[in-house]
Amino acid sequence: MKMRKVFAGMAAAVLASAAMAVSASAATNVFDVVTVATGDDGAVTYDPSVGAMGFFMNGTWDDWNQGDWVAPDENGVLTVEFPISEIAAMEAESGETSLGMMGVMICNLPAESFPYELELKEVSFKDSDGKVTDFDSLEGKIEAANYIDNGKETNTYRLIIRPTDETKDDGTVVTKAAAEAEGWGEAGAFKAGTLKVVIDMLKPAAGEESKADESKADESKADESTADESKAEETKTEENNGGSDGTTTTGTATNNTTANNTANNNAVNPANSGDNAKAGAAEGIALAAAAVAVAAAVASKKRN
Repeated sequence: MKMRKVFAGMAAAVLASAAMAVSASAATNVFDVVTVATGDDGAVTYDPSVGAMGFFMNGTWDDWNQGDWVAPDENGVLTVEFPISEIAAMEAESGETSLGMMGVMICNLPAESFPYELELKEVSFKDSDGKVTDFDSLEGKIEAANYIDNGKETNTYRLIIRPTDETKDDGTVVTKAAAEAEGWGEAGAFKAGTLKVVIDMLKPAAGEESKADESKADESKADESTADESKAEETKTEENNGGSDGTTTTGTATNNTTANNTANNNAVNPANSGDNAKAGAAEGIALAAAAVAVAAAVASKKRN
């Protein structure tokens, strides 16, 4: 009886680990998605519709302010330096400056490939007096989720810096407050300045193939393999029919064309735009949960 419990526990642990591994691998590399082409000289052409901008609202949510459009550089890095004026930060009623929220958003990311893997290399704010606040709690590698606004996906990732938690009516925390910005929501507590955010889209290192390059290589191999199979099928057909019946050969060619299209689709989009990866993650988690059971026995109102 004890041995059965041990084996059940081991099975649960293995399945849970597998589920975690699948879930972790489900994140999409942003660089692969935004890269349209890479030249022989290594120059990268990005999707022009994908870029970033800063945003800000004061503590009484008087006006929405946003900065200039920023495109990634040749290394796949987005550097946003967003100036926040005293006028923007000033509350209409009190005449004092305060912070409701500020941050950076990456716009026009394909909805089907969320979450995205990227790294926040630097998040800092330099006020008008020259004081620099580093938001160490926000930096590091993350899985960027699709930002939900009023129940709808926006196809953007938003890094949001708030002095207080953003909550739903039932008290559920939607966006957690940044510890470094504590108190900045009070009138007069926040000073104008410049928000700087550096986002790395994790371009593959020199000599390392990106997923996009691997996909192209797989596509080429699939084409070659399908072509070889087609020739082999045609040869067999000719041998079986004495080379006199063209009907069978035509049918074989049609089947191979279908196979070729399928191979190309799988090579270009190996994860079916992330759906298979997400489905695999869900399956793994469900299996892990079952094994454990056997072994054991801006969203909502912004002012909130």
